[in-house]
Amino acid sequence: MIKEEASKIDESTNNVLPPSTLNWQRFYKTDSSSHFDFNEKADVEQQLDKVISTVPSQISRGVITNSFVEKSITLFTSSIVSGSLFPNVWFNYDRKRNSPALYLMAVFPASAGKGSAALSRSLLNKINESILDEFNQKISIYKEELRLYRKNPTGIPPERPKLKPVLAPGNTSSAKLIEMLSDIGGEEILTLFETEMDSIGISASGEFGSMNSSIFRQAFHHEPISKMIKKDSEIQIANNPKLSIVLTGTLNQVRKILHSNADGLVSRFLFLVGDAELLWKNTQPCEDCPVLDEQFNTLSIEYFEIWKYFKSRNIEIKFSQKQWDAIQDFGKYNLMHAYHFTSESAVSLPKRHALMTFRLATIFTMFRVYNQKSDQSIVYCTDEDFGNALWLIEYSLFCSLKLFKTLPGEKDESAVVGKKIQFLKSLPAEFTTEDTRSLLPLLAISDRTVSRWLLEFVSAGFLERVKPGLFRKTSMATMAMATSQN
Repeated sequence: MIKEEASKIDESTNNVLPPSTLNWQRFYKTDSSSHFDFNEKADVEQQLDKVISTVPSQISRGVITNSFVEKSITLFTSSIVSGSLFPNVWFNYDRKRNSPALYLMAVFPASAGKGSAALSRSLLNKINESILDEFNQKISIYKEELRLYRKNPTGIPPERPKLKPVLAPGNTSSAKLIEMLSDIGGEEILTLFETEMDSIGISASGEFGSMNSSIFRQAFHHEPISKMIKKDSEIQIANNPKLSIVLTGTLNQVRKILHSNADGLVSRFLFLVGDAELLWKNTQPCEDCPVLDEQFNTLSIEYFEIWKYFKSRNIEIKFSQKQWDAIQDFGKYNLMHAYHFTSESAVSLPKRHALMTFRLATIFTMFRVYNQKSDQSIVYCTDEDFGNALWLIEYSLFCSLKLFKTLPGEKDESAVVGKKIQFLKSLPAEFTTEDTRSLLPLLAISDRTVSRWLLEFVSAGFLERVKPGLFRKTSMATMAMATSQN
């Protein structure tokens, strides 16, 4: 059931949610019991600032706060690339092992500030450089051993070393991507990062693009990916792929990648969607401000140390019953809201966003483990980190549903959805079946349709049947009507 109590901020600890009463955040603003509306940019930015102030410092130092766009993009991108620091960390979700690997699309108009994401990519540079240096040394040894073997071909030939990077360009062919994931063998989380999303392989037409789409869908759930190589009939298998993806671009670029809202790839991405801010950015250097390149280079050194610290450690993250209860509230409401007020195809969005909440919370938790230098093999997520992750995921879901409606789909349900919204909005807080009769001509719907909708809304939790013929709106209905757009 949705909790009716207002969530209050504990000012003494600056927690986003009080540890004793972790509630699902979208139902509450930070300063009152009123509903949180993601359409209100001022409220979103206020909460975003609070999240930035309470996430681990290694992430907050990777956030650029010049504008709302840059702030939101770099918070998400810095968080997601951080997953590569914890390749052997996992949590149990739906009785399956999950790694903190996430996909993100940040969709904004040209010159809105998307380029700031490139700085987040640099956070993994030191790690990648170290891996490449070690690989080059091994290649030199391999080439010498191979030269000697060819001169005297006895025994077992030397085996070519495998490159296991943590960072790769988005413009990677499907064959190369499978090879990389196979070589990595689950020992690292590979991050594909591209600031111009239409340059990635999936945007291509035909087999080339569809193959990468299939790989992305399988890798999200760490499902085995395989391919047969024509030469020597070799089979490559990535048994435990761990893949993160960060893409930024415009809406037109998104449509080259996501061709339909019924494509399962849509629900595997976190989304940030917004408009360009009409303001002039002062680009004059600040005497006391560090150069961003140097700031992120320093932070990348710390990321390298964190990666080394956890590289050989296997850690399980667990979550409290309150946190699982919060995600049940989140899932139940958003599943019904997506189905009734967006589209049947949209129900996969809240389902996978629930999973992504735990992945993001795991990343926040692991920074706490590092800062405390804990040697535990089982660690519990704090309410603060879980609350921050839950709010960010809720924001992404809001953006996802917004983008979903702009994508072509198998069936346009906007007319029916619009009538459902108007129907529920027009009803008083408590009403009888007789009260609904006046809406029939206004919405051009039948008595049979109304009866079906009433049953559906009761089943979904938007309405409560007080007694036969008498209904009452629930807090879920109030929330749905406050945020649903016709």
